[in-house]
Amino acid sequence: NESEHISVTEFPKLLESLGSTYCEEEHRRTIKKISSVDDASSDKVITRKAFIGWYIEWLFGDGDSEEETDDESTAGADVTDSSDAAA
Repeated sequence: NESEHISVTEFPKLLESLGSTYCEEEHRRTIKKISSVDDASSDKVITRKAFIGWYIEWLFGDGDSEEETDDESTAGADVTDSSDAAA
């Protein structure tokens, strides 16, 4: 189905049409993570389902970089929580 996916080259245009700012450096990893190869054309594509899942998490999630941001936030929160409980 043509309407069920977009080419990875259309990702910046789609993101901007939704009122968001596309940043090649920031979204390069995102495209790699959510894209797949279309069996019929062998092109790299992003399915509607993959895009919507990522976009909702990106808008309402707790950070852009799960690995770095979560580790730092969790470590800081744990230290603060422990100090408050001991005091």
